[in-house]
Amino acid sequence: MARSFEETEAHYRALQEAAYSLAHEEIRGAGSLAAPVLLRRYDGMAEAAWHADWQGHRHVSGSGGWNWPEIVRSRWKRPSAFRLAIWSGAALCGLAIGHPSKRSPAGGRKTISVNLIEAAPFAHPLRGFIKLVTVTYATEYGRLLGSTRVRLIDPLPGVIPSYTKLGFSIILKGDQPLYCEREI
Repeated sequence: MARSFEETEAHYRALQEAAYSLAHEEIRGAGSLAAPVLLRRYDGMAEAAWHADWQGHRHVSGSGGWNWPEIVRSRWKRPSAFRLAIWSGAALCGLAIGHPSKRSPAGGRKTISVNLIEAAPFAHPLRGFIKLVTVTYATEYGRLLGSTRVRLIDPLPGVIPSYTKLGFSIILKGDQPLYCEREI
């Protein structure tokens, strides 16, 4: 029997909550962060923080400055898509959004893709760690879905070296955009 939309949404929300906990434990266990981190779903609190602190600002790299409320509302309605808010204390330090691939005939989802990652456009306690936290979360969520790889869609050329340090390979296929990928 097929699940209702509400049941499907609850199923993926539970998996995402489990991935928040698993990623948090992995990050905390690695001891690589000097500041506390909290992973949550992009919600009204994250949107309010974006409006108050991020809106109208671009990252020092010149990239980003995306309208996150519009991105979340206009796309990413699939229940399996993730909308990650990365907090340290009261500071919204990073945002990310992505989705698993469609189901294969065998029922699995081979790839978990991260489509957008943005660090706060101001000094924050997790500066330099938003990519690591996002990749850790995507990996854990992918594991729970049975994915075999994490894919970073269309990364900025300037950050590709930091992704290769995290074990990603650079991939270019025909006319498809460049992406980075690693096995889970």
